[in-house]
Amino acid sequence: MDETNSRRAPNSRSTVVGQLPECEAATRLAHKAMTATNSRTVRPLHWLVLIAVCALLPLIVYAALSVLRNNDIVMTVAITRKSIADRSDYMGLHLRNGMKVLLVSKPDTPTAVTMVCVMVGSMSDPEEIQGLAHFTEHMLFMGSKKYPMEGALKTFVYAHGGSYNGFTKDDTTCYYFSIEAEHLEGAVDILSDMFRSPLIQESSSKREVHAVDTEYRRALKSDHWRNLQLDKITSDQSHDYHKFSVGNQKTLDEGATRMNSTLAWEARKFFDRYYSAGIMHVGIQGKESLTDLKKMAVSKFIDIPDKGIPPAIWHRHPFEQSNRIVIKRVSDTPEGHSLSLSFALHDVSKQLYPLKTLLEHKDKGGLHRLLISKGWMRSSGSWTKCIRGFCVFYTWFDLTDKGFDHWQDVVSHFFSYIDYIRSTPLPDYYLEELKAILNIDYRFTSSFSLTTQVELIEKYNLSEIASAPYLLIDYEPEWMGIILDKLTPDNLRVLLTSSRFNGSTDRLEPLYNTAFSMAAIPAENITYWKQARDGRVDFHYPEQNRWIPLNFSIHNADADWHPTPTLLVDEDRFRLWYYQDTTFNSPRSKAEVYLRTNAIREDRIRTGVALIEDCFKRSIEEDAYGPAVVGLYAYFQSDIGGFRVTVQGYNERLPELAHLVLSTFMSFELSDECFAQSKKAWLKNLKVSERTSSSVHTFIRGRLIYEGLSRRWRERESAMVRCTLKDARDLLKNIRHNLAAEVYVYGNILHGDAYRVLNSTKELVTESQTRLDDIKTLGEHSLERGIVYRFREHFEEQTLNSVYVYYEIGRRERTRDLVLTDLFVHAIAAETSNVLRDAQQLGYSVGVQHERRSKTHGKRASATASKKNSRSHLLPVVERDCHSIPLGDEIFRSALS
Repeated sequence: MDETNSRRAPNSRSTVVGQLPECEAATRLAHKAMTATNSRTVRPLHWLVLIAVCALLPLIVYAALSVLRNNDIVMTVAITRKSIADRSDYMGLHLRNGMKVLLVSKPDTPTAVTMVCVMVGSMSDPEEIQGLAHFTEHMLFMGSKKYPMEGALKTFVYAHGGSYNGFTKDDTTCYYFSIEAEHLEGAVDILSDMFRSPLIQESSSKREVHAVDTEYRRALKSDHWRNLQLDKITSDQSHDYHKFSVGNQKTLDEGATRMNSTLAWEARKFFDRYYSAGIMHVGIQGKESLTDLKKMAVSKFIDIPDKGIPPAIWHRHPFEQSNRIVIKRVSDTPEGHSLSLSFALHDVSKQLYPLKTLLEHKDKGGLHRLLISKGWMRSSGSWTKCIRGFCVFYTWFDLTDKGFDHWQDVVSHFFSYIDYIRSTPLPDYYLEELKAILNIDYRFTSSFSLTTQVELIEKYNLSEIASAPYLLIDYEPEWMGIILDKLTPDNLRVLLTSSRFNGSTDRLEPLYNTAFSMAAIPAENITYWKQARDGRVDFHYPEQNRWIPLNFSIHNADADWHPTPTLLVDEDRFRLWYYQDTTFNSPRSKAEVYLRTNAIREDRIRTGVALIEDCFKRSIEEDAYGPAVVGLYAYFQSDIGGFRVTVQGYNERLPELAHLVLSTFMSFELSDECFAQSKKAWLKNLKVSERTSSSVHTFIRGRLIYEGLSRRWRERESAMVRCTLKDARDLLKNIRHNLAAEVYVYGNILHGDAYRVLNSTKELVTESQTRLDDIKTLGEHSLERGIVYRFREHFEEQTLNSVYVYYEIGRRERTRDLVLTDLFVHAIAAETSNVLRDAQQLGYSVGVQHERRSKTHGKRASATASKKNSRSHLLPVVERDCHSIPLGDEIFRSALS
């Protein structure tokens, strides 16, 4: 049977005896017994037959019910194609109620995961109450008939070392949790009852409106959400895509009022209409066997009704009548400009990968490298948003000042490159390389995200869910031409973002307060871009990738193998730590090189380090791209004590990649152009970071104050503005002459390769006079008992307030205190969230955690709320309620278990 057509009609059941009342069944059986003797009177023999039937009736009913339960599963799907490194067992189920289920058995997993996705989202919101799908997602967590307590799932998973969440997309809503593997079934029972009989009460409704509104306000300054809303407001307003997906207090409350209804009632109607088993997908991952997981899935989800509704599909594109436009948006950051090109496509999400790699490749011959060489762009990328029935393909460019002046030429170069791909046959080796690279990565990937797999169930057959999404199995070459034919000026929407548009726009998007203007692209521009040939002489396809690994040998344990890392080399200026893995049987390893120096200890010169880091990454981008494509990754990051160089991937080429990165660091130069671009980018990112979640700011600020490194936002900005090219060059020279190194190599790798990484490192420190023992360690302040320390900082761009309260317990050497603090936080986590988030309505993000620092540890409580909850209000509420959480014997024992 083709599994795509296996779902039966809703409520179709075989008629069996077990479905009849017992008395009626007995009467019919007795009637048959009497008619078998052709007698109208009940004789003794007939009574004996009747008594025997009544005695056997329970067995008959049980047998009938057994047949019924076997019919709960329409089809079991074998999932046998998987990575050789994947030790999980898979099974797919099609249930009688139309639900598709993915089961993953991982006997050695400490954490179980479950996810439920419903194929309905914000595009199904009623026009009058936009954001209702998102609000309904929130309400389902607020109790069910079997588990009426608000936040029952949260309380259960928090008590058992887990977490939970949900999200609403345009066409899908998903709910998921993770939990200690031993407690999977209890959490699945709570989750399934949310879809069987949610309460959706008026009392919960008022609080969850506030939570949704906080989510909305948290993103008011986000470029992503601003651009998305511009996409919607400039699309076809008769199309469901135009709806405001998040919702806020105004759209929800006023919408329900206009309908002479309540939000809870409308959420109930939305649930009753759309939450149907026939459009639900479930994934359950646990340590149980597939047989036990199958029983669990059927028993928990089979009673969810199939309401016979199909998933919505939008065959008409929302941009059909709104292409060939240019949108100019005012940016809040004066240092940056961006250009986004979008194209309306049909649903071709599985066919875009080869084109995406060509657009993003950073080798010579591609669009990316050409625009970088002209100084027009800092970075670029592409992505696709697919909703059932249609897709939108986006490609974006982070422009320099010079690039913004030439944005129309950037568009011209893009179309010229598309024309090159369209007219120049793709080399045979290119697709073969893509297939080989995907196959290699897939072959040695030991596990895949269950949440990702559940979301993909609607695009793939269950039998292929552990393989097809990760391989180039179903690629059809002719699709490249079909897609390229859609990437034309006639199908183009342009979004330009810059502070230069300030004062020249004529429209305001009301939800995110975004100033913009919109106009048709001039006909002469369309004609010019159609004929574009700019840069054609510089374009060519990527050369064959020399970094593709060929040797995947798994090394046996060394003769002197140790179960702990071994110090192989210990000298004044460098050390080598080595650990050989013999457990995972993967031909991959990792090398971390810590370049230590005292040259950047002072906080005032940290801005120069940031510019050195950025310019180095730009200088190696082209050379590191080939390795990255095949799964050999290089990372370079500065910290307070120096730089951390990390290379990881397949053993065969790992030492070579380490040598490439380290030698480049010692030879690259800080150019005028790179310094200027990096400085502008840093100032832009600093401005953007001001809008980052206020809870993130409070957490980072708390950590830095402890370590004596904190400077206010304006101080950092001022230090960067004052930093000169000479300052940065002098700093780089000083760093290179004052380095010591610690090298850590671990994975299924041999001694010899570890020494090769060390040899590349030694070249950096040969002339250095700095010894490892001379490197200063990072200090940490310890709080004085009986004194409360307070720090306040104002961020103009913040839309929310946050409070971070830290109670220091003591030094980390006392193991008993560490364990007790873990236990205490574990015990009160759920109740703290219930009190601060639900009862106090402080906002969307609240909680308590055990925070471990380098030398001390303590309890951290935090809350993020809207501006109406001032900081002076937040702090005493958090402090009071964190101290008043009850810790009874039952809660303590539950946490201990």
